[in-house]
Amino acid sequence: MQGHNLFGSDDLHGLIADCLLKIQDHIPGLEGVFNRDDLHNRDDGWLVRAHELPAPMGVSGEWVCNLQLSRVDCTRMLLLPSRSDALSFVRTLVDSGVMKYRGRASVTGGTAYYGKESRRSALKVYAKGPEYEYHAGKSANCLVKPELLAYCDAAVRFEAVYRGMELKRLGKHHLLAWNLETVNQLLDIQMEKINLSENVRLSSVDEAKIPKWLRGTYRHWENGEDLMELMSRRTWYRHRKALFEFGVDIAATKPRERQSSDVMAVKRVLDGRWMDVPDWARGTPLYHEPKTA
Repeated sequence: MQGHNLFGSDDLHGLIADCLLKIQDHIPGLEGVFNRDDLHNRDDGWLVRAHELPAPMGVSGEWVCNLQLSRVDCTRMLLLPSRSDALSFVRTLVDSGVMKYRGRASVTGGTAYYGKESRRSALKVYAKGPEYEYHAGKSANCLVKPELLAYCDAAVRFEAVYRGMELKRLGKHHLLAWNLETVNQLLDIQMEKINLSENVRLSSVDEAKIPKWLRGTYRHWENGEDLMELMSRRTWYRHRKALFEFGVDIAATKPRERQSSDVMAVKRVLDGRWMDVPDWARGTPLYHEPKTA
């Protein structure tokens, strides 16, 4: 309903309701089957006027509809400083990430898959910028808006796929079991299973933008080294002033990273870095916000 899949509402109930209403408004004979106010009742199901359905679908009476879900894709995006950082993150995840009960990821076309052949659930991780750019070039004009391309250029996409068997096991196979927190809860179930066998550093600095003559200083600082011991006082002050422009203060010594033999949950590394719906998209056709009950 918004022409792209970069961001959107977590209100599954509202999205399905609006989708049904849109279908109803465009197909002759379906008018009045769903009541607009009733569709946005999230508590008791939807009252479907079955006798108004055209033949051969038509049956008499009315019933409460609690839709059964056969598959749901839950998504989340991580913003990194640059596209190269996003690609590097996926490679690091492939090389050092291990999912409980499933082991290492399989790789297809630059996408990391955990449980790709599973009949229950799977997780895939990929750099969103190149993928979106590829599909935008072959699709509708609304996909190639500069602001959309810029939004996802340095993003890593996480997609948790839940199929019917797993949704039923979790008690999430009916729409009434979903609320605004369910998407994040199901994503967390998958994310909490992935551990990294080496430390992943997520800097807020795009190293490619730092001049070559400063990168050595920046890397020493990133490693937690005392730069006053590595260079003259005059050079230290000159490099500090230059690195200020890139949001780096070498006077604030960074703690040394833990040894690479440490194991940490990827979810803990990434918490607090997730992308939200951009303010510039709210209130525009680029973001569909379902009606509130």
